[in-house]
Amino acid sequence: MANFRKLQNSVGSITIDESGKVHSFDSVAERIFGYVSSEVIGQNVSILMPEPHRSHHDGYLKRYLAEASEHIIGRGRELLGLHKDGHTFPMWLAVNYVQVEGITLFTGAVLDLSSQKQTERELSRSEELSRAVLDTAVNPIITINRFGQIQSFNNSAEKFFGFTREEVLDKNVNILMPEPDHSHHDSYLSNYLKTGSPKIIGTGREVVAKTKHGALVPIHLSVGEMEMDDETMFVGIITDISQQKAVEKELLQHRERLEELVALATEEVEAIVKTAANGVITIDENGTIDVFNPSAEALFAWPSEKVKGQSISMLLSEPDAALYQQHIARYLEFGSNQEMVKGIEVQAKRRNGSLFAALIASGHRELKNGRHLFVVFIHDITEQKRTEEVLRIAKESAEQGVKTKAAFLANMSHEIRTPMNAIIGFSELVQQSPQLPQSLSQHMNTIVSSSKALLNLLNDILDVSKLESEQFSLDSVAFNLPNVIRDALQMLEYRANEKALQLLLDYPPQLPMVFVGDPLRLRQVLINLVGNSVKFTDKGVVKVSVETTDIADQLLISVSDTGIGMSAEQLDKVFEPFSQADISISRRYGGTGLGTTICKQLVSLMGGTIWAQSEQGKGSQFHFTCRLPVASKDCAEILFDNGQPKSEEYYSPRLFSVLLAEDIKENAILVSLRLEQQGHQVDWVTDGEKALNAYKNGHFDLILMDVMMPEMDGLEATRIIRRIEKESGQHIPIIALTASIMQEDHLNCTNAGMDAVEGKPIDFAKLLDTMEQTVPVDRGRPNTIKRVGGRRHPLVDFSPVEAVANYRKAISVWGDPVVYATALHSFAKDHQQDASHIAKLLEGDRYSIERARDVAHALKGVSGNLMLDRIYAVSLHINNHFRTSILSDLHNDLKDLDKAIATAVAAINKLELPEQTEVVAKRFDAQEVLKLVNALLLSYEQLNPDLASPIIDRLLEYVDSAAVAPVLAELNAYDFDSAREKTIEMASSLGLNVGEQQ
Repeated sequence: MANFRKLQNSVGSITIDESGKVHSFDSVAERIFGYVSSEVIGQNVSILMPEPHRSHHDGYLKRYLAEASEHIIGRGRELLGLHKDGHTFPMWLAVNYVQVEGITLFTGAVLDLSSQKQTERELSRSEELSRAVLDTAVNPIITINRFGQIQSFNNSAEKFFGFTREEVLDKNVNILMPEPDHSHHDSYLSNYLKTGSPKIIGTGREVVAKTKHGALVPIHLSVGEMEMDDETMFVGIITDISQQKAVEKELLQHRERLEELVALATEEVEAIVKTAANGVITIDENGTIDVFNPSAEALFAWPSEKVKGQSISMLLSEPDAALYQQHIARYLEFGSNQEMVKGIEVQAKRRNGSLFAALIASGHRELKNGRHLFVVFIHDITEQKRTEEVLRIAKESAEQGVKTKAAFLANMSHEIRTPMNAIIGFSELVQQSPQLPQSLSQHMNTIVSSSKALLNLLNDILDVSKLESEQFSLDSVAFNLPNVIRDALQMLEYRANEKALQLLLDYPPQLPMVFVGDPLRLRQVLINLVGNSVKFTDKGVVKVSVETTDIADQLLISVSDTGIGMSAEQLDKVFEPFSQADISISRRYGGTGLGTTICKQLVSLMGGTIWAQSEQGKGSQFHFTCRLPVASKDCAEILFDNGQPKSEEYYSPRLFSVLLAEDIKENAILVSLRLEQQGHQVDWVTDGEKALNAYKNGHFDLILMDVMMPEMDGLEATRIIRRIEKESGQHIPIIALTASIMQEDHLNCTNAGMDAVEGKPIDFAKLLDTMEQTVPVDRGRPNTIKRVGGRRHPLVDFSPVEAVANYRKAISVWGDPVVYATALHSFAKDHQQDASHIAKLLEGDRYSIERARDVAHALKGVSGNLMLDRIYAVSLHINNHFRTSILSDLHNDLKDLDKAIATAVAAINKLELPEQTEVVAKRFDAQEVLKLVNALLLSYEQLNPDLASPIIDRLLEYVDSAAVAPVLAELNAYDFDSAREKTIEMASSLGLNVGEQQ
C-alpha cells in the first residue's frame, strides 16, 4: 500500500460497469479531466475520449465481453484523453476488471503524460534546445547513432542507470538492456534503417531496462529520430514506471482480494474499493462507524474493533464533531455538499485525547436498501499547519520589529529626557543665584545651553525615522544668523580651550543679520561639523565662514580646520553612515560616525548640498549651501536675537462652550480648571458614549476628546459624530488629547476625523491657541473680562513632596496650588494599588490584559499631569511594553512601579491641605490692588512667606488665582527674588505701575 499511497495524488481512478457507465470518479481523475464527479458519474465513459475512440468504445467493450480477449485488461497502454474544456492530452491507462454479485466492473488507473510528451516535443525544436534539455531534464535522456553507439548520456541517465557518462559513451546501447533485447537490438535497428519497420519512432512503448548493478526496471521509452550533420541520430526519453507498475500490481492484488471477499462482500466494500484510500472510515447517515482501515487505526491509535458501531464524533473535538454531523444532515437534505467533497479542516482527537489538525473529505453512496454510506478520507495536516504558523509568526515578528523600534526610540528619548529636565532645572536655579561668582556664570550659561541642545538632539533620535520615511519637516522662522553660529561655537568653546584652539567666525559686515529658516537644525549641522573639527584638530584654528553665492537666497557656510585631515579613500566615505577614518581613529576619538550623515540629510532638506575637501596631515574643509531668505524688517519675533523671546501666558480672545471627554478625574479637573480660568464653560463626561449623547443634546463650540476611554473610545465616538454630520451638514471641531507621541497614533486621530491633536502632559498655551485656531470665527463670544475675582488660597507647603513631584512646574500648569495639592491627595487615594491591580489583571484572559493596558495608560496620563516624574517614567515604560505586546519583562517594571507609587503616596500623605474659605468676588479696584502689590513687595524684604500670606489672601479677592499662581510657586520655593519679579510681571499684566503713590 505504501507505493499506492505515494502515487495517490497523480494516478486517477475510474470505475465503469459493462455498459460503459461511470460508477466512481475520484479527485485525481477530477483534476486530470476537469470534471467534478457529479458531472461524470452515470455518464458513458466515452465522454472522456476523443474521436474515433468515443464512437468505437462501446463496440470495443461488447467485443471484449463476448470474446474475453485480453487486449488491454491487466496491461497498460498510451492513448489520448479528452479534457472537459475540449483539449486532448496523452495519458497512460491500465485496466483491471472484477465481478461482484454477477456484475462485471472495470477499474482504470489513469496517469497524465502531458509533461512527458511536452518534453518529447521540445526535443525536436533545435540542437541547442536539445542540449539544454539533456543537461537539465528530470527524465533520463540518451542519444545513439545509427550503429547503436551512445553519443550522449544526461545527468538523470547517470543517476538512473548507475553508469557515469564516460563509462557508456561510444558503447552499444544494448548494455542497458536485458535479454532478449540485448541480443536482438542491433538487428532491430538495422532492419528499421532499411525498411522503416518496426514503427517505434515517434511513439512510446513499455520495456525493461538494466542498471549497472543488474537491476531490472520497467520503463516507458519514447524514441525520436533526427538528422545531425547528415547523420541519423535517435533520442530516447525514459520514464521510470516502476511505481506505476506497483500501482498496477496493487490494483491487481485488490481485484484478487475482492474476488476472495465476493461471498461476504456488501455494497459498502464495493464503495471502499471504488474510492482512493489513505485513512478510510465508512459511516452511515447517523455517523455510526462501520469500516476503520489500518491507516485510520495508526492515525487515531484506536483498533477497529473498538470504534466500530461508535459515532464518528468520538474522533473529533467540539465544535467540529457537531459541525460534521450538520454537514451530513445538509447532504441528506439537499443531495450534495461541496464542502464535504472538497474537504473540511477539523481538530481530530486521538485515543489518548491529544488533538491534531486534519482534513476530512467525504464521498457518498446511496445503497439499494435505502441506507446511506459515507466514505470519509482523513489526512493529517499537522505539518502543513505548523508551516503556516511559522510563516504567520515570521510575518508578525517582522511587523513587531517595526513597532518595537518605534517604541524603543520613544522610550529611550523619554528615559534620557527625564534626568535632563532635572539637570536643566537645577542648573537654571544655580544660574539665577545672586551668590554665583561672575567667573562661573558663563560656565553655567554654557551648561544650560548645552543641556537644552542635548534635549533638542534627543528629539533628533525620533527624527531619524522621519528622515528615513521622508516625513521630516523644517521650521521657517526669523532668526539672527551670527548669533546662532556664536551659540554653536560657544557650546564647543570649552573643548577648544582644552586644546588651546582658536574658534573663529568670519561674518562679512555687509551681510544681513536676520534670515528665515530653521535655526535649530542649522545649529545642529554647525555643532556636528565644528565638533568634528575640534575633535580631530590638536593645534591651530577652527574657523566658520559665511558668504553669499550667485543663487538668490542661498548662503555658503564653510568650516575649516588645521587637523589631521583625510585620505582620498576616507574622503569618499565621509558622508556614509557609521563611517570613520579607520579603527584606530574610532578608538582614539570615539563617535558613531553618524554626524556627517545627519548633516547631509539636513542640508538636503534645507535646499542645499554638502561636500568636503581634505588632505591628510593638512586639515579639512566642509562646505554646505542652504536656502536662507533674508527676513523682512517688520518681523514681530526674531529667535536668537539677544536671547530667545519668552512667551507670555496665553489669553483667549474668545470664550467657548467646551465638551470635555476624559475618563481620568485628575486630568479632567486640570483641564476644566485651566479653561474656566480663561472664562470658558466646560461640561465633563467620562467616556465616548456619554460624549456622543452630550453632543446630540447640547450646543457646544468644540469637543476635547481623550483617545483612550472605557466603553467607547474617542476614535469611535469621533467617527460616529462625523457620520451624523454628513446628514446634518454641520461640523464641530474635535481636538484629540493623547499621551502617545507616536506618529502612527496621531495619524489614527486624523483619520478618525479629529481636527487637531494635543499631547499629554498638556501645554495649555498651545491647547488654548489650537482652540482659537480650530473653532470657526462665527462661534464663541468675545472675552471682554481681563481678570475676574475667584477663590483665594493660602500658601501650601509642598516640601513633603519635593522628592517625588516637580511641584513648581505643576503649579505653573495647574494655576492653582490648592487644587493641585487636592489632586495629589486624590491620586494617593485612587491609584495606590495600580501596580498590583495591573499584575493581577495580567494573570487573566485577553479581556483582563486589555483592562491592564487601560489602567497603565490612565496612570501614565494622570502622573504626567501631576508631574510625578518617577511614576510617569515607569508607567511610560510599561505602556511601551503593552504597545509592542512584549509582556514577559513586566514583572520587574511592576515592582519598580509599586515602589514608586508607595514612595509618592507616603510623601503625599504628609502634604497638608489648608482650610479654604469661599469669598465673594469684588469688583476690580486698581488703587486697592496696587496698594496690596506694593505691600507684598515690602514683605519680601523680611524673607518670611508668612508675612506675604495674608496679603495674597486679600489680593485674591480682586485678582484671578491664575495670575497669582506664579508668585505662589516662587514663594513656596522660598525664592523671594523671583517672587518679586513675578509680582511685578503680574502687576504689569493688570495695567498697574508698581511704585505709584496711593
